[in-house]
Amino acid sequence: MIQPSFASNAEKALLSERINKLAKALTDGVYEREHTIKLCLLAALAGESVFLLGPPGIAKSLIAKRLIQAFDNSSYFEYLMTRFSTPEEVFGPLSIQELKDNGRYVRLTKGYLPTAQVVFLDEIWKAGPAILNTLLTVVNEKTFKNGSDIERVPMRLLVSASNELPDEDSGLDALYDRMLVRVFVNRIQNKQNFKSMLTVGTSQEAQIPEGLAITDEEYHQWQQQLDKLTLTDNAFEKLFQLKTMLETKVEAQFGDAAHTDMYVSDRRWKKAVKLLKASAFFNGRDEINPLDLLLLQDCLWNSPESRDVVREVVQEFALKHAFDQQDAEQEIEYCRESLIDVQHELEDTYRMTLTS
Repeated sequence: MIQPSFASNAEKALLSERINKLAKALTDGVYEREHTIKLCLLAALAGESVFLLGPPGIAKSLIAKRLIQAFDNSSYFEYLMTRFSTPEEVFGPLSIQELKDNGRYVRLTKGYLPTAQVVFLDEIWKAGPAILNTLLTVVNEKTFKNGSDIERVPMRLLVSASNELPDEDSGLDALYDRMLVRVFVNRIQNKQNFKSMLTVGTSQEAQIPEGLAITDEEYHQWQQQLDKLTLTDNAFEKLFQLKTMLETKVEAQFGDAAHTDMYVSDRRWKKAVKLLKASAFFNGRDEINPLDLLLLQDCLWNSPESRDVVREVVQEFALKHAFDQQDAEQEIEYCRESLIDVQHELEDTYRMTLTS
């Protein structure tokens, strides 16, 4: 665990406030998509990918377009997949000049997925193996093999979407498993929100106040700081309790989870912990707390049926185990100490300003 200091507590409080303001700006004027946009922002900050499941025409692409503005000077790539889509349309056309002069198959990637920071791929499961196999490497390693060269991919966030799940025998389990955050996006339900959508509409772009967009330098610095956060014994015990509850529930209802859509790989658990660390870090904390574990209800399901089971177990866990008296007292004490530290830091800064 990173030990807090007077200066770092003030910095963490300011970072948390900044991310909250950024999330609020990104969701402004969007109806019933606030939770999804905030999840996408957190996934981007953790370096993870998102899968949106839902019917056509419900503004899934809008979610990705809003996230472009979370990053300073960011680039965006969007593509609607079909079974006729080719790698050239996603990763860039072959350079005829390079092939002619040097006999090398090199793609012109500028303006295509390998050079984009935010990527939206609609109807992703309709794409062919040539695209999806390459995409797996991009998602997993953040690299793209261009001819004989290995190029770094600056992708902060991949948002994929579909109104269907991959077929069981499609061989897409590995790619689907790497899409950590899964969100079911439905039509607008609230009457007033539906009216506002019809009469006011929603801008494709958010108005981001100056100084909130994330620079490349900040992003990489935060990734390094995230890597230094450890999973405390207390957080691990809570996580393992939840894992045990889920496995017990699945075994009682479905039998062996490995042969059902309730299976959760070790890889996904590890990626989920990284998301939980990001939640703690960008909320100004040094360790995961019980509230962070609620995020797992959007990470551990594979189908609408398994989603219901996961949400039920996570909510049951929260009521029974997560919010015990000791944890609450520790959290209150930590917040009190942090506020005192921030106050001291601000007083010192103010005193220095007066004397200078």
